[in-house]
Amino acid sequence: MELKEILQQYVDSSYEELVQEVAYSGAKLIARLKELGVTDENALTAVYGYIVTAISADGKVTEKEFQFLQEALNYTREELNAVIELGSDPEFIEAMDSLFDYHDKEVCVQTINIVCCLVAIDETINRDEIAFIEKLLAY
Repeated sequence: MELKEILQQYVDSSYEELVQEVAYSGAKLIARLKELGVTDENALTAVYGYIVTAISADGKVTEKEFQFLQEALNYTREELNAVIELGSDPEFIEAMDSLFDYHDKEVCVQTINIVCCLVAIDETINRDEIAFIEKLLAY
């Protein structure tokens, strides 16, 4: 199955299904990081960094995407804006990249699942979003 076909399955999911999936995968991801001994705030921030980077990969965060983040992860507008600002910080980018340094299948699977749900929430997936997912899959 091609990546575009897989992503279409996410797009075809209901809003409620995507919210549930992100909440579930987010809990699994955080639990796995704790099992791996990751207590460093930067590592957990990296998880949210991937989420915000994915959701803003097309250059904007829509109201629907923000609402989704609020429902799935209890994000506030201030938290979202703060993480978006961090997106250009080299140390933050390094922390995001270090998340995959664990080479842990569960960390990778849950992060990619969350990202796919997030880019599908506006019912379209564009080239920038596909490129971001392909980058994650390359790790």
